[in-house]
Order: sequence, then structure tokens, then C-alpha cells
Amino acid sequence: MALRRPRTSLLALAAGAALVAHPPTVARQPTPELDFGRFSERLVRCVLSTPTSHRSQRSCGRLRIEQNLEGVLSVRFNLTAGNERYSSEDLVFAGMLSGDSEPMACRGDGRCQPRFPVVLSVNAISTGVYDRRGLAATLPRARVARGLCRIEAVRATCEATERDGERWRAEGFFLGTPPPDVRAAQR
Repeated sequence: MALRRPRTSLLALAAGAALVAHPPTVARQPTPELDFGRFSERLVRCVLSTPTSHRSQRSCGRLRIEQNLEGVLSVRFNLTAGNERYSSEDLVFAGMLSGDSEPMACRGDGRCQPRFPVVLSVNAISTGVYDRRGLAATLPRARVARGLCRIEAVRATCEATERDGERWRAEGFFLGTPPPDVRAAQR
């Protein structure tokens, strides 16, 4: 009987091979220990479109951008779950910077500041559900997907499509930003 590798191992190998075959084209900074970190900002409103919920407004927590390697980012939308059993959900879009986007400027304490606009070529998405203690209530699910994220000073928008055609979209507005309908009325 032949042993089969778990599917998640194959996905991890494929992602690693993609990074080796197509490394980020961004120039390295002279201090590589400062090229990683995170940016976190409160969101006031989110609009989601997932295979199970089409264009629903959700209560938002935060948007978190993590840069574990210069040019490779993950964009995490943290959402309030809206029920008593679960406290929060995460929808994560991961990939590499594209176009003229620059890596985040990070400090020694790990805090970073994006250089807007940030455009990310999405390679994968993942979802997770957490209880009130912050512990995973379900197994996180990762999926290979293709898409794009655009993060500006006022909002973040990410879209991706899985291989089977399932579409994912998230749009979040940062604290202090009037919703789009209010901005249009102010013009």
C-alpha cells in the first residue's frame, strides 16, 4: 500500500516552489531584520461576498497586513462572528506585491507602515473561526486562488477566485472614513 502525502503538504510545497521560481522583484533593504512586521488598523464597515454569503455587510474588527518576507504579504480581515458560540472570523488573502508597490516600512519593534497604494497579487486565501478566548474553533481552511488586493489610505479591497470558480471578495473601510455613499454626497 502506497503512502499518500496530505493535500496541505502539497499546497505548502507548491507555494514554496512558486516563491523560489518567482522571487519578489523588490530590492532588499540593507537591514534585513527590519523587512518584516505588521500593520493593524480598525475597520468601521466591511462588505463581504463569499461562496456562502453574497454581498453581506458585516461588523468589522481590524485589518491586519503581515509582511514576513519583503514583498510577500497577507491581508487579514478580522470580522465579528455575530453569534454566541464564536467570537470572530478571519478571511485572509495572501500573495506577493505587484506593479510598483513597495514593501512596508518596518521598525525594529515589528510595527510597519504601508506605502499606499499597496497592490497584492493573491495566490491563496484562508478562513478561520475563533472562540471568545481567541482559540481556533474550527480547523482553518486554505485554498489556492488567484486575485488582487488594493489597499489605500481609506479602504482595502481584495478579490480572489478559486480553481473551481468560487469567488471571494472583502472590502473594508478604515476608521474615520465616511462610507462611500456619504463621500459621494459630499462632492
